[in-house]
Amino acid sequence: MSAEPTYEELLKELLFREEAIQSLSKYIHYVSGLEPPPHMKLVCDALEAVAEGRIKRLMISMPPGSGKSHVASHYFPAWYLSKYPTHHLIAAGHKQELSDSFGLKVRGAIRSDENMRLFPQAGISNEKSGASEWMTLEGGGYIATAVGANITGRRGHILMGDDLLSGVEAAESKSHKEKLWSWFGADFMTRRRSADTPIILIGTRWAIDDHFGKLDQAERDGVGDKWHRISLPAIAKENDPLGRKEGEALWPEQFPIEELKKIETHPAMTRRMWHALYQQSPIVDTGGIMDRRWFKLWRQPDPPKIKYVIQAWDTALTATKTSAYSASSTWGVFDDDEGIPNVILLSTWRDRVEWPILRRMAQRMATDYRDDAYNMPVKPKAGRKPDTVLVESKANGQMLIRDLARAGIIATPWNPDKYGDKIARVRLVTDLIENGRVWLPGQPPSYDIPRKFAEEFLDQCVAFPASDSRDMVDTMSMALMRLKVSGWVVNTDDPTVPTYDTPVERAAFY
Repeated sequence: MSAEPTYEELLKELLFREEAIQSLSKYIHYVSGLEPPPHMKLVCDALEAVAEGRIKRLMISMPPGSGKSHVASHYFPAWYLSKYPTHHLIAAGHKQELSDSFGLKVRGAIRSDENMRLFPQAGISNEKSGASEWMTLEGGGYIATAVGANITGRRGHILMGDDLLSGVEAAESKSHKEKLWSWFGADFMTRRRSADTPIILIGTRWAIDDHFGKLDQAERDGVGDKWHRISLPAIAKENDPLGRKEGEALWPEQFPIEELKKIETHPAMTRRMWHALYQQSPIVDTGGIMDRRWFKLWRQPDPPKIKYVIQAWDTALTATKTSAYSASSTWGVFDDDEGIPNVILLSTWRDRVEWPILRRMAQRMATDYRDDAYNMPVKPKAGRKPDTVLVESKANGQMLIRDLARAGIIATPWNPDKYGDKIARVRLVTDLIENGRVWLPGQPPSYDIPRKFAEEFLDQCVAFPASDSRDMVDTMSMALMRLKVSGWVVNTDDPTVPTYDTPVERAAFY
């Protein structure tokens, strides 16, 4: 015979129930018996804001197996419809079977003993209780639908889309993505009760032009809605939303960093799929303005003999988490075995910083282009001082030029408008890249992949102009345009190829 619960135990249970009614993460803990880890709690907080009307558009993108559907498509609808039993929720997946499976899970959660203890008034009507559509006792309900399905005549207080792309085959198909996009706009979006009806999208990223990417681009272009985004990579990058250190795993108890590294390096895992599915930052190999294969890789342990160094700066105004980055790239001109001038990336720097740090980094890198870590200054080394420092003469770039002059460093103003907008300027230098004149340094010991800073630069280049950040590409177009106009580096397909030399050649160590 079990003992009667104590007063303290009863009080603890009542407090737990009260918390579970108000908090989605506590609800999941109470109903499932499992406390959500930090990344799921972050998702829970955002979903609570949706339920309360504080967030109208929410994107949740996380790696496979990270529990995003467990939280957003299973327990959130159950909690929401238990709290608001007169509301309707429309949930879509890439197939009807997937949507029906979520509908069954939500229905089961509402019928559970734990949910009934929290929401005694909640329940499923016997009049309509199928997997794809069911009603609450209060007249609300859940509709499960799929991409391509017609849901005319139904409207929801919340619209949800989970895994709207079915997989890699669909992600690689332009026609499939266009059909999804058409359905999203013509059918799914029209099921809102009003313009303010919340929309929640859940999934992993598949491609730079998936529906997440299209919505991102529409917002950047000023023609789309503003979205609240929770984008959590499997391995933390800088400025992680959870406060993780760079390189830490998202859910180490489930997928430790060692396991993630095995997934990343598995022969069947392409680099593009890893970045999309696991890091939530899709890249492209081809199809943009620049093709990854156009950039050549320096596969030798010894660097080329550098005869001219140019450094370019693109500066931003503030250091907030949403502001643009300040960035710099340094390039060295060298002759190949046939005496033809080429250019190689020597270093990069990129950060969101306030003016004193930006000013200091510009001074340091104008003395030694490898002095690119703010907290780890290096002693300037001979042969690593740029011959030319270009600064975009806009915003605080003018002030940077003057401050460098006070420090005895002559910077050359660069007027970007002279050659058109960002995209036009990039197009004007792509012939040099396609011609094989632009090199990236290889990573020892095998030298068959770019160095980390060069790989990050390359990812931004091949994603341009759809990439979130374009600062590194801006610095490249500045430097290459200057070299092209001055004749330092030319397209060898042109009729004549002049040569330019400086009195002293220098070895660049990167």
